[in-house]
Amino acid sequence: MAILTKATCISMSLFCFTAVVQAAETNVMSCQLQNGREVKVTWEGNYLKYAYGKPGKAPELALPTAPGTLKDVHFGGVSFASSEAVYYRFSNGNYDYVTYFSERNDGTVSNLGIFKDKKLIKQIKCKDSFQTDLTNVYQPVSSNINQDASDESMDWVVNE
Repeated sequence: MAILTKATCISMSLFCFTAVVQAAETNVMSCQLQNGREVKVTWEGNYLKYAYGKPGKAPELALPTAPGTLKDVHFGGVSFASSEAVYYRFSNGNYDYVTYFSERNDGTVSNLGIFKDKKLIKQIKCKDSFQTDLTNVYQPVSSNINQDASDESMDWVVNE
């Protein structure tokens, strides 16, 4: 009986540890922006979160507004002659917040693009490249994320 109890306790400990690990945030894309703010895209549990604001403070903008939903989250990729870009797009009404990076022959470009009615209204560059915990940033973190069609993806990436 004591062996069974110990085995149960060990099993429960592993289960609890596994549950904690799965609930941890994975940094999908994050960077310090040139305006002093930071942008973060994180994967937690089964959903993606976007956060924008001052480092170490509560986000000024967090999306999606209904946590746990992926209906307003999109992923896309674009290939250019000398570069390739991937992005995550978070829709909020007629605004879209797009975090993307592009690998080019002359280096990596990382930006936050803010769009209104599919028109770029503001672009904020990262001080450095996006940081990520992913081993393959060219694939969405979940098959449940909406993937933009390749012809639509061109609308969301500014190739400078």
